[in-house]
Amino acid sequence: MPVEKDLVAAHYNTLNNVRSKCFFMTERNHRNMADFLEGILPACMSVRVPTTIATPGGTAACSALAASQFPLLKDSKNQDVYNRDIVLGMQSLLAELGDRDNDCPSEILLLSVDAHCETVALSLADHVLEILANESKKTKQTTTLPRTFFEKVHRAFAFELASLDTVSQVKAIMKYEAKRLHEANSNGTGWTSSLHQEAMWAQHCDPLKQPGFPLCDRDLDCGKDFQQNFLLGTRKCSSILTKCAKFSSDHSKLFVLPCYVLMYVFHSEDLDETHFNSNPLEHSACYSCHCVALLIDGTRNSVYVIDGNGSIVPGLCAEFLTLPLKFQTPTTSWSR
Repeated sequence: MPVEKDLVAAHYNTLNNVRSKCFFMTERNHRNMADFLEGILPACMSVRVPTTIATPGGTAACSALAASQFPLLKDSKNQDVYNRDIVLGMQSLLAELGDRDNDCPSEILLLSVDAHCETVALSLADHVLEILANESKKTKQTTTLPRTFFEKVHRAFAFELASLDTVSQVKAIMKYEAKRLHEANSNGTGWTSSLHQEAMWAQHCDPLKQPGFPLCDRDLDCGKDFQQNFLLGTRKCSSILTKCAKFSSDHSKLFVLPCYVLMYVFHSEDLDETHFNSNPLEHSACYSCHCVALLIDGTRNSVYVIDGNGSIVPGLCAEFLTLPLKFQTPTTSWSR
């Protein structure tokens, strides 16, 4: 039976980009995540997870745009112009934070849009909060939201992004990644650091550290330790989420928290360890740390999983690790 140290070890592999067979069972959708969250949160809390992204008319669209697909290379633009605009957008965001010398290497800025689930989840959560605030003006705050509400909000957000030019798309969804980069360069090991996620979440986590609030006695740490405080499946994460959800329900508060969930990215074939060492692989045959935002709504006693990917697109060779962990025959290939 796997234990928590196995989950933490897999998380370390994601930080160090270590290739590995998948030793654990995986799940295709967010349902297992919902079941796990419902098992640790107060009984009064229901959990809502992405299903499919809905069109404005309400019909499901498996190929619908998701927020994570932006910035999007449009048909009318070549790769060089697209790359230039990404760099310009990121430089503009960094300049707003005080980095006006444009000294962050372009390669770093371009790479920042490849694994950007965290900044996209935060940007989508901001949009959801804005919509919820407007909804609360129209109806009672305790009114249950329609089941398709978040899918429609996500879809509308994606359409809004699609109407923007590349620079504007970058500025709309990459501002939190720019904060992380700025912190890494100012107070960390430099532009190349992949850590300092705590800077991205400060506006949501710091208020919860005030006296009388649920995280007043918690040191959320930084870097990998910050991630492990919110790594779904660990006791630390369960404790934090439970305390925040109870406080939210007791005081009708609305909180946004990070939630890191491990996935496995399958390869097209079953590899052995000699392949890991001898052949450079793309981002496959490895564990991957995915980030979603948890919107804890104490007025409606609901927790919403805000995922920039929406539901997992059919055919994508990546799945969530089942929680609690369950061993399977180690493999790198996906046969479903």
